[in-house]
Amino acid sequence: MITIGIDPGLTGAIAGLNAVKEIIFDSPLPSLPVIKDGEKTGRKYFDIRHTYLLLGATISLYPKCRVMIEELVPISKVGQKGGVSRLAAFSMGKASMLLEALLTVYRANYDMVRPGIWKKYFGLLKQDKAASIAKVLELYQDFDFAKYKLAAYRHGVADAILIARWAMENGA
Repeated sequence: MITIGIDPGLTGAIAGLNAVKEIIFDSPLPSLPVIKDGEKTGRKYFDIRHTYLLLGATISLYPKCRVMIEELVPISKVGQKGGVSRLAAFSMGKASMLLEALLTVYRANYDMVRPGIWKKYFGLLKQDKAASIAKVLELYQDFDFAKYKLAAYRHGVADAILIARWAMENGA
């Protein structure tokens, strides 16, 4: 059986592991640049069409797959100094709902896992994002993160791989 891990968010990702825990695919979730007055603003938004196509292709290739999505947890200090911006919090919620809706449309079997649960399992609580990449490289020495030019995509892919691995190793 194939297990798919999804890290939702604009720099999130999807990754699949086969029955012997080998990575069979990984990809950042599709996004598009925000353009204002003909110029890119540096912000992004979800590419719903390509997310729909990505999940559809994945589910059709692996119809008996199991999907684990990182659950959003309440974020303290939304909009406060040192916290997450309101726009970021809204964006994370939008990503999660989009993914759940598309997985429901495709009748995929999915569950949610809180970040603290899978991160604790891998010893990543209170670690920076680079720790996820290091853990993936510990488990998969030949994995090539260089194919992702943006560090944020590498973090998303690492998290998606670890979410899938956690689901496999914990019978989730």
